Amino acid sequence: MLLASGVPFPQPAPPGVDWHLASRGGGSTAIPFRGAGDAIVNVGATLQPLLTLGAQLPNKQVATSIGAAIANQSGDMLFTAGYPTGTALFRYRSGKLETLIDAAVAGAGPGGVPLSYVNNYRARYLAMNNRGDAVATGSYNNNAYFGLVMFGSDGPHLIAQLNAPAPGGGNYTNFQNSLSIDDGGRVMFVANTSDGRVAAYFWDGKAVKRVIGIGEVGPANLAVNEISNIAGSGSGFLIVLAFGGYQIRELRYYDGLDMRTLTSTDTSLFDGTSVSYFWSNECTLSANGDAHCLAATQDGGTGVYAHRTDGRDLIVARTRDQLPGGEWMIMPLSVSSSMNGEVYFTAHVWLNGVESLALYQAVPQ
Repeated sequence: MLLASGVPFPQPAPPGVDWHLASRGGGSTAIPFRGAGDAIVNVGATLQPLLTLGAQLPNKQVATSIGAAIANQSGDMLFTAGYPTGTALFRYRSGKLETLIDAAVAGAGPGGVPLSYVNNYRARYLAMNNRGDAVATGSYNNNAYFGLVMFGSDGPHLIAQLNAPAPGGGNYTNFQNSLSIDDGGRVMFVANTSDGRVAAYFWDGKAVKRVIGIGEVGPANLAVNEISNIAGSGSGFLIVLAFGGYQIRELRYYDGLDMRTLTSTDTSLFDGTSVSYFWSNECTLSANGDAHCLAATQDGGTGVYAHRTDGRDLIVARTRDQLPGGEWMIMPLSVSSSMNGEVYFTAHVWLNGVESLALYQAVPQ
């Protein structure tokens, strides 16, 4: 069959889980996530579609594409969508869809410039904290510059833009797909610069500073060789780092002033087993300070783990343990967090010879 975007299928289609795009957060009664087939769904007592292709957007336009979509730990959702003549950034909060910025609205960008297009790629190019502040990348002022913008209660703030000077040397040449914001409205992002470097940067609401970059010396005098993910919530951020050509990998916490290691492949144990690496470099941070990650261990297993604020590492689910429905996890795929330390994760599972993708809610104990 050949169908245009927005045309209903002639028969019911089963729901799908978009496993490769974690929602990054969820509430105790509702978990917003992006479903396969370009749909945004709220999972609670019932399955509630929030937006699908062909539906009407808040600007009265028809959605022809749904790009990135993430959720905060309050159960709000942030997503990009395209319509026949442009793109826009939307927020779902308190049961309502709101427009944060729209290419069709003049003067809505930082400094009163217009939006040309919002980055619509399905990756970590969006972030939202638990009070609803949002961060996104996009092109502005008739494509004069590509910028990283925070949308707060007092309007849009330009944090950084390509080809402009970066702290520590060089000009920004690329914003990588790792972007986050904490509940104080502070932002962290990873960028390439014209001097050939890659670094993590921190914006405190007024200015940007360089936090850590490739080539800097770390544990065992090994240099940073990769910054693969950042995640923010509460009053800080997680950073996934690799040192010495992946000889050591670490999950670190940064509070805006100091950085400390939470989990290391060099020193940490999960249930008495050493950590090999962070699977898919996935990690999220609860507002209460608990860190959640996907990790592979040296016994050949892979699982979902929690690092509590008291220093304990807890097992959420592993490939060698059955899940509550009797199914076996083949591989964890993504992880998200709630405010109080609950975990939401997607997984590739097997039950009675049938494989499927599933979304789970767990309380680490």
